[in-house]
Amino acid sequence: PGYGIGAYVFHNAGTLRKSAGPGTTMLASQCAFINSGRAEVRTGALQLNAAFAQTASGTLALQNLNPVAPQVRLNIIGTAALDGVLEVSLLPNLAAPGQTFAAMTYGASTGSFSSRVGLQLDGGLWLRPAITSHALMLNVESVPTFYTPQVTADGFKLQWHGAPGVGWRLDASTNLVDWLTLISTNSPDGLGVYIDSDSLVLPRRYYRLAPQ
Repeated sequence: PGYGIGAYVFHNAGTLRKSAGPGTTMLASQCAFINSGRAEVRTGALQLNAAFAQTASGTLALQNLNPVAPQVRLNIIGTAALDGVLEVSLLPNLAAPGQTFAAMTYGASTGSFSSRVGLQLDGGLWLRPAITSHALMLNVESVPTFYTPQVTADGFKLQWHGAPGVGWRLDASTNLVDWLTLISTNSPDGLGVYIDSDSLVLPRRYYRLAPQ
């Protein structure tokens, strides 16, 4: 839509939803797209033939992705300026470790999403997003393995093994509500170790491991 001579801007401050069929809907090359609301692409693809910018208040929802027969949900010919929330979802029962596919492509990109929703999958799997020079790639990974903690003179010794080269954040809590980050790692072999000296003086402590 919107073909003409002059340049203009489509500013979405509400909800834009693409859900009609497997085909591609296109915006003209003179129409830049700014998303400060919610932009959903449920089926098929949305192609923007100019620039795309998402503000801090915006949400980009790329839904019903198929890791077995991938289809790019959002194709941006120009530059993608990224901020705000990335929300993704996969079709059920299709994800398997080792799958890698593009959910969005662009001519170039700046910035990054401030938060990401939908990365945890069923069956002990999760999605690791990677922003490359021309695409948002999603990688299906297995959740990390926590080994049995060891009691040492210096405190609990925690060890885990996750996907190699992935950044992991180890958090701790005494009430499962308030969490404190203990360490952030990015191990080439996926192995992580932390000795929690505070465990010596606390009656109880809970731990969680999350990708960065």
